[in-house]
Amino acid sequence: MPKPAPFTPVATYLGQKWAGTVRAARNQTTGELRGTLTAMEFGSSAVHRFDRRWDRAGHLLAEQEFFSGGLWFSIANVWSGDQLVSSRYVDTVNGTGQTDFAWFYDQGRLDHLTATHAAEVSSAQVIYDSDGRITQIARSIDGKPWATQRWTYDGKRLAGNSTELVTATYSTDLLPSDDLAPLVTASSQLEWDAALPQPNGSCARLPHAFSYGYPVADGVYGLGWAVGDRPNGIDADSGFSAAYDSGLDRWFGHDRVESLQFRLPWTAPSVRSDLVYDAEGRMVSETLTTSDHFADSSRTRSFADNGLATDRRVLRRIFEQKDTTLTTELNFTLDSDGRLLTRTYTINGVLVGRHLSSYTDGELTLHSVATQALGDDLSAAKLPKDLPAPIVHARHLSGPGNTTVELLRDGVTVETRLRDKDGRILSRVFPFSNHEQYSYSADGNLMSFSSAWSTDADLALSYDLAADGRLLVRRWAYTTTHDSDIFSYVCH
Repeated sequence: MPKPAPFTPVATYLGQKWAGTVRAARNQTTGELRGTLTAMEFGSSAVHRFDRRWDRAGHLLAEQEFFSGGLWFSIANVWSGDQLVSSRYVDTVNGTGQTDFAWFYDQGRLDHLTATHAAEVSSAQVIYDSDGRITQIARSIDGKPWATQRWTYDGKRLAGNSTELVTATYSTDLLPSDDLAPLVTASSQLEWDAALPQPNGSCARLPHAFSYGYPVADGVYGLGWAVGDRPNGIDADSGFSAAYDSGLDRWFGHDRVESLQFRLPWTAPSVRSDLVYDAEGRMVSETLTTSDHFADSSRTRSFADNGLATDRRVLRRIFEQKDTTLTTELNFTLDSDGRLLTRTYTINGVLVGRHLSSYTDGELTLHSVATQALGDDLSAAKLPKDLPAPIVHARHLSGPGNTTVELLRDGVTVETRLRDKDGRILSRVFPFSNHEQYSYSADGNLMSFSSAWSTDADLALSYDLAADGRLLVRRWAYTTTHDSDIFSYVCH
């Protein structure tokens, strides 16, 4: 097992913070390994616990998840050699009960699979081409088709994929029994990676999103900084509701921030998507259609030498007996390194958004947002002709090696950070709010963290590590409560 990590690296992800401990022991007779992860999220007194059990070969046999002492979920797996053949999943917190999964193989590769829940059986049949590549998965519930996925190839490369959903059979309650189940809509920007063909060991993961969406890997749809490091409020400044201002997991696409027009529920008997990829594996065309022809969408993308240049979509819908067409276009200007400089957004030919970015020493230091507040009528005659004044999010770098970072919104400081020469956060100070402090060992391991709303820390964590980096002691204090955990290791 890898050594337990006491904390998510702060320089990599500034979102949720967790403190966790891992205990593990091996049965010398059976070779089974048991591990327990106990974790607490910053700002919460609730304890999460995960118990896992592996066989001698490293196959996961069982898992249980507890929250505040109560069992939430459990999994029990059965293996035949290196092939998973069955699994029982029990949900005791949501009242959904038990689901039984089974996988069936033919000549070493997956042939079909089933999931049984409350006497309802969903199944999937896998078809391969002569080269052993998946070309189709047909999915059904109690024998009634609900999804058919197809993949096509040009030589050795993936050329396209399609997904057809039968809306009367489709259910959001389905538990996927494989990692290619159709992703119909994404709830976070990170999930759009399901639209990308990506390497996965010696295999290429097939795209399985119903629509391509706005993957973070494309580098042009984000709201400035990377997920987890975005200023609080930048999503509202980009046109999202101010009611929920997390600064996380947003994208800006054809329907503005985190919104989709072509989505469930559909009244058509079926809906279909067809995606086409170029020789570089980039999506260049997407067509979405309903079988009753009440809506269709055609999206095309073009590329320059340094990356994506244009993303255009024509959406046609029949609404209240009117056939309407909405054309939206995103245009991007990138620098020689492929970083976003300008993003413009037009609706029916009218410019309604402009986002600008600039960089200092390779680091994004400015992102300005000028986006119109739009109503329900998006006809060209009703759209505003002039953009509002931009809202500017900036980061001022100073000190030796840019170790001091001041975060500003329209010139007003919202946070100040101090970093070390390797970019690790040493402190964060928020005006009229809390401040945080971090310390590290010489080799970069986090050694302590504290957060305070006044002069006294309301959360403090510290760690003792062995010379090889193993966690030996974790101490924590939360308001008036404190405790410590001591770790020992059995290594083979």
